[in-house]
Amino acid sequence: MGARGASSRSRPHRDGGVRSASDGVHALVLHQRAIGSAGVDATAHYVSGRYRRETLVGTSHWIPDEEPEKLARLVLEHIAAHG
Repeated sequence: MGARGASSRSRPHRDGGVRSASDGVHALVLHQRAIGSAGVDATAHYVSGRYRRETLVGTSHWIPDEEPEKLARLVLEHIAAHG
């Protein structure tokens, strides 16, 4: 296991190819006032790939109900960028 807990072995990917653990796991974290920022910031340490934090001002814990278009846009951007 590496410093961040990632295995050094290759693993199958959903597209049928094989990717090494060095590709990492990418994370999109949506932050709003219901969650303290210290925990959100600390999460980056445990992500082996790219880490993106988006702060949703004026949104509560119920992001899908309150900001469905923004949520969909952010998730689709993340998928497009990282597969």
